[in-house]
Amino acid sequence: MNHTVLAKKIDARYEKDVLEQADKIVVVSDFIKNMFIQKSSKINPAKIYVIPNGYDEEDFKDVNPILNKTTLTIAYNGTLSNDYPIEPFIEALKKVIDSTTDIAVKLQFTGSVSEEIIQHIKMTIPNHCIFNGHVSHKKSVEILRNSDISLLLIPAVANNEGILTGKLFEYLAAENPIICIGPKQGNAAAIIEKCQAGQTFEKQDIDQIAAYLEKLVAQFKRSKNIKITNQLHAQYSRRNLSKTMAELL
Repeated sequence: MNHTVLAKKIDARYEKDVLEQADKIVVVSDFIKNMFIQKSSKINPAKIYVIPNGYDEEDFKDVNPILNKTTLTIAYNGTLSNDYPIEPFIEALKKVIDSTTDIAVKLQFTGSVSEEIIQHIKMTIPNHCIFNGHVSHKKSVEILRNSDISLLLIPAVANNEGILTGKLFEYLAAENPIICIGPKQGNAAAIIEKCQAGQTFEKQDIDQIAAYLEKLVAQFKRSKNIKITNQLHAQYSRRNLSKTMAELL
């Protein structure tokens, strides 16, 4: 049942009272924090703490990546519908594939992908795409760890700068360079930059995406291992996030 105008006003009043009177407030992103701050001049920004979603260390504990591979694999995990900006990446990847003859490159999708997108990708980069469909979470993590690059797409919807999907943190834990296509001023872009874990591009930056891909391909040719091992992502383990929450409590 839809809320009436009166019900919405009552809900907004309750929300404002809670935000103003609470001693501490925990949110999962800077975007939500800023949204709450704007609801009332009486809300002290210092009492709002950002504790994002994270990853479970146990999921990655015994999953070791395959080394000395001859094929560079790009992984996309999760739902892929028409709201997600996949076409710029496919166009950039095709440029790289067409100019790379001495190494194999595969783009691997795990999860639900719309049939329209599947057909488009198969037509554009035939023999370079894999569609796994739905798999267990354990298998999904294994696929990530055995890949070399992770692809993150932020859907083109309103307020998408605040989108922080759970898979971003699993991408960080997988230690692959992340190619993110979405708002450069978004929360996801900020975390990727903070962890020195990849690069974010706007959907029109096709040449820049291709150039970054070429850089990663060149690194892979030299070492066969382009994992990011600076451990800056450890701050987003659920163990460490839980410690932060415990300190607040």
